[in-house]
Amino acid sequence: MPSTSIRRALPRAPRHPYLDLVYCHDVEFVSPHDALAAIGELRRLRDEGKIRYVGVSGYPLPVLTSIAKLVLERTGEPLDAVQSYSNFNLQNTTLGHDVTVNAFRDAKVGVLINASILSMGLLTTHLQHITKDAGLELEDAAIRWAMDSWADKGAEFGSTQLSLSEETRMGITAIGVTSVDQLDATWKVWEQVKQERRSHQSDGAVTAATETVRKLAEERIWPALGAWKDYTWASPDEHYVPSGPSRPAQ
Repeated sequence: MPSTSIRRALPRAPRHPYLDLVYCHDVEFVSPHDALAAIGELRRLRDEGKIRYVGVSGYPLPVLTSIAKLVLERTGEPLDAVQSYSNFNLQNTTLGHDVTVNAFRDAKVGVLINASILSMGLLTTHLQHITKDAGLELEDAAIRWAMDSWADKGAEFGSTQLSLSEETRMGITAIGVTSVDQLDATWKVWEQVKQERRSHQSDGAVTAATETVRKLAEERIWPALGAWKDYTWASPDEHYVPSGPSRPAQ
């Protein structure tokens, strides 16, 4: 149950008596009924002061949008946050498609977070020759493109920052790293993206690095991907049998 996980996690964050945001993760692996039940339990913990915000996370966008819609319809309260992974990066941009954005808007989702911007590691090994020709590592190009592009595309579901005006919102990217060096490098790109936003507000300029990555994406990377551009895999696959308390939704 979610309550067990929350109570186990709280002592690990001794500075605060609550968790800022808790997701019902991988909602595609349970029935909509079970997802609703888990969200209800998380909201009960929120009302007790143990959680501030409640959301869902997962991979298939049709599942995420349908759960967000269902939560609003059944409870009258929208989700605070949805985290989507591997759906907005140099290989797959479907999170930014109008039909997807409109669905989350209709469900009144508060914050839409983009994760796995290297597409589960895909964008660390393939297409290296294209970015190297431009003097860039593929991983660096992929991180810059995703952070910069989602800052714009996801702004409606994003956050403000004290260093920018109150009206300015930026799409939020969640990152995963395996070393301090990776964290430092990714943080540096994010700081550059934010600085570019400040400059763009005043003079509309973009950095040479960002313009190079945008051109690489449009003129070389996407044509090279061909039919694999915006490709998604089945999650779960057709042989998966849910183990939750409810049977699969029909």
